Amino acid sequence: MTIETGRPNSFKEEEESLVVNEAIPSVARSIADLASSRTGLLTRPWTADEHTVAQRIADAIPGEARLITDSVGRTQGWALLYAEREVAPGELRAELVVDSGAEPQLVADAVEDLIRRATQHTPGTRSDSLLLIIDEHNRQLESTLRNAGFEPERRFAVEHRRIEENASHLQEEISSSANRGGLDVLDWNQVVRRGRSNEVRQLQHLTFREHWGNLSKTESEWQHYLNSSEFAPEFSGAAVDRFSGEVVGYVLGSRSRSATSAGEEVTAHTEYIGVSPSHRRRGVAATLLKYVWAAALDAGLFTASLGVDVKNESNARHLYESLGYHTVGYHVAYRLSNFGLHLEARTSN
Repeated sequence: MTIETGRPNSFKEEEESLVVNEAIPSVARSIADLASSRTGLLTRPWTADEHTVAQRIADAIPGEARLITDSVGRTQGWALLYAEREVAPGELRAELVVDSGAEPQLVADAVEDLIRRATQHTPGTRSDSLLLIIDEHNRQLESTLRNAGFEPERRFAVEHRRIEENASHLQEEISSSANRGGLDVLDWNQVVRRGRSNEVRQLQHLTFREHWGNLSKTESEWQHYLNSSEFAPEFSGAAVDRFSGEVVGYVLGSRSRSATSAGEEVTAHTEYIGVSPSHRRRGVAATLLKYVWAAALDAGLFTASLGVDVKNESNARHLYESLGYHTVGYHVAYRLSNFGLHLEARTSN
């Protein structure tokens, strides 16, 4: 894998405290090490292995993946800038992670540099926006974003559930609830063998088009996602109505790795879960989540995780709480609108 590289860059002159180097494949390990070893750096699910990090770098705009290091060369975070999506023209998305203990000036310079770089990839119109999601516990980064003109737009809860049931009991529950709902639950191998993958994509596109941020996937995005290291087929599946043969629900998962005070924690993470409008409130989502728990036990994992919009109109959070999930953290989506004009105004003052 290659990535565009360039001369080491800096926000200020060399004597200033911040130096930002463009991230190249060899530093994917630096990012992975930071994410997996720095307790409290991330509360949201994030897969911290070198291969996945390298893939995230490759997905960024060429040359727009950076390590954030302090004056003595210690890695304090990273910044990745992604191109606009077909379903969200004019919107750039970024991933900005900075240690909560970093110097305030380093954080401020990192934010300003991200805005400056974003302006190079848009026409600078009033329809442009820059969106990023950060962990709520990082108060310094939140304050810096607000000072730079970003506004909070959405809040998400990170939910965990300890899987205490035994595997055979879970399988009985899954079979029972599937029978009550007239469902067949397919694992991902069955989805692929029976040629149902595109139907799952269409349902994902439908259900997530309704959500904030339009996380629905186009055909090309779908194939890229399935081929990425972030997709875990063992925690993915579909629910099919036995009478109509229609795919009425799906779950798509990943393995989340993060650092805790007790060491690395790996969870069976649900990235996407959705149910056809015609089959909601019929136990489909609960059945699919139990399927994930059973798959997690088979994989030797004992914690399931997911993220949920606290303003989710389908009251999904109530369902998760009723199934035993509890909140372990929050993250917040921040948006800077008209960022090209915003930066021009700031630099002219």
